Amino acid sequence: MNGTKRMLNLKRHLLLSVLISLSINCYADTFSSNNFNMNFESIDKTKQLTYWKVTGDHFVEVVDTETKIKGKQALHLSTVNAKKQSPQSFFGQTIYADFEREFITLEAYVKYQNYSASGHFYLYLTTYEGDEEKFSDAEIKYSEYKFRNTNDWQKITLTLPISKSVLYAHIGGVLLGKGKIWVDELSLNFLTPYQENTQLVNTSKFPSITLTNSKSTQLSTTPK
Repeated sequence: MNGTKRMLNLKRHLLLSVLISLSINCYADTFSSNNFNMNFESIDKTKQLTYWKVTGDHFVEVVDTETKIKGKQALHLSTVNAKKQSPQSFFGQTIYADFEREFITLEAYVKYQNYSASGHFYLYLTTYEGDEEKFSDAEIKYSEYKFRNTNDWQKITLTLPISKSVLYAHIGGVLLGKGKIWVDELSLNFLTPYQENTQLVNTSKFPSITLTNSKSTQLSTTPK
């Protein structure tokens, strides 16, 4: 139990550190693949993905033009040839979203190849709710999905309830151990009840997993 608590505290500290270090982007009701480079199509002059903070022990190239859902490329991180025995890599971005909604949903397409016994990949969604003038008192909600391996692309949906105005939403992923991950076509939506998401790609051939819990502020799921 103590080990689990230490791990959760470490994750929360990591997420807060990333939140502070990332540039903050302005908001809209729906952030689809064309907003804030959530389809990973835009690269700046330094060959870095615009809007995204990517750091860690991965190979220098962070996109793949062959393995993708649509468009010209997908995010791709590989730590297979990392010198460290237990490499780790992170990507994420923080969005300023100061308005009231009842749910926030992150959707993404993920493919993961695990090359180590203890390796895994987390996709996560974090919200910071409360008064902007009292950010230190913000309520933090966190949802994640833990991958051990996937045979092909998998569609994932993470949903968190919102009880107050959302100040910031932080989205991203953590690759632990040696492995390869591909992520494409993210969509971040702020919803009221019964409001349908109209920004999805038609992906009937892909498996879908949805995590929704209106009572918990900490959601963590690991596939069997």
